[in-house]
Amino acid sequence: HDSIKHDLHPVAHLNCADHGGPTDPQIIEEMVFWSDIPTDADYLSPLHPLNDPYTPDDTEKFLTFEPDHGGWNNIRMAMETALVMAHAMGRTLVLPPEQKLYNFENSFGFKDFFHLDAIAGEHKGFKVITMEEFLVREAIQGKMVEYGTNTTLYPPHKQTSWGYGTPDGVKPLFEYLRKIGNTPHWSPYDCALAIPSSTEPDAVEELKTTLQSILDGSNGKHMPTLEEFNSNPTPVDAPMVERMREMIADKLGKGDQKLCLYDKPLQ
Repeated sequence: HDSIKHDLHPVAHLNCADHGGPTDPQIIEEMVFWSDIPTDADYLSPLHPLNDPYTPDDTEKFLTFEPDHGGWNNIRMAMETALVMAHAMGRTLVLPPEQKLYNFENSFGFKDFFHLDAIAGEHKGFKVITMEEFLVREAIQGKMVEYGTNTTLYPPHKQTSWGYGTPDGVKPLFEYLRKIGNTPHWSPYDCALAIPSSTEPDAVEELKTTLQSILDGSNGKHMPTLEEFNSNPTPVDAPMVERMREMIADKLGKGDQKLCLYDKPLQ
């Protein structure tokens, strides 16, 4: 593990000179937006099988995702969101196959832009694999079942290698992944993602109770608005109720629908 760390590009590091860019340390520092927080390297989600007393230690759960269909910035932000979700949920992130991205002439994979091996090597709670590895190791072995029926489902044509040059593109693959996964219909306009602090039922109830205290004012404050947080963001280490107030300030969901709850059926 130590040798991996030394060989890989360190997280939160940018060498612009490698790409013909500036060499001034101050300019480079301003371009790096990933902070290197040493304690994050040891973080292991309380939902990870090694921490969850109700899940065998050798269990592996996965998170697949489809790239955003917008421009590069949207694609990048969606990828980073998926990465953080996988880490927080204790799941292995499965990268989509290489494909043609909007406004790019050639096909690319996320490893062409992100040092994902370095992130995984430096964070014990994060693991990432390719789509081909996932299909060969899990799907082709008959380990994937249709959600809701438990019927074994194999990838279309039992194909494991997908990409931009694949007949019909990657659409059949993503349709397959939707069938074998629990895919909640969450809208970022309606609700904020809320991940409980453990797999205990009380953890989900704590989130619901906190939301209710915001909605009915029993937390001692008015309903939040976006204007309240303009140039005044809530600290990341603030109490949960304060962070939740900011997160739901612009959500259109009614009542408890303002939270996208990662509850027991999803865990």
